[in-house]
Amino acid sequence: MIKRSGFTLIELVVVMVILGILAIITAPKFLSLSSDAKINVINQIKASAKAANDHIQVFSKLPNHAPHPSPNHANRNDISVITIDNEDFLLKCGFLDDRNLVKRLQLSSDNIFVAYEGDDKAYFGFEASNIQSNQCYFMYQQSYTSERPTICNSSAPNYQPVYQVVTTGC
Repeated sequence: MIKRSGFTLIELVVVMVILGILAIITAPKFLSLSSDAKINVINQIKASAKAANDHIQVFSKLPNHAPHPSPNHANRNDISVITIDNEDFLLKCGFLDDRNLVKRLQLSSDNIFVAYEGDDKAYFGFEASNIQSNQCYFMYQQSYTSERPTICNSSAPNYQPVYQVVTTGC
């Protein structure tokens, strides 16, 4: 009788089926890592935006960093300028406006794009065009939106900036 070494066809098929089942179970976990990373980046941008405004609020209380009227907006009580590290930042009712928030965050990634809507919103996302339609973005809306209040009232409903995260398309 000849002794044969190796695996039978049945044994090989069983191993292939087991490997297929393992691949089906583990593949979604690996595929969602990209989505999880994008969601984490979007949430980190939101946290950074809040921290930037908190930082500005603290600095504005210091005597040598107190906001001063904007020379370009002399007739507006809601606009002021604060200088930090020899750089001027435009504030609306004490909060960074949308363009100055982008300037303050100093995002260094080539994969994060910014789009503006009107003169009061900034969108941060992963696509150069149509950030909103991709449903994976952070939106910052400045204090008082595009309104021009005569006085900044902290009890007004739109006094605080809006920080919105949309991750359904990540």
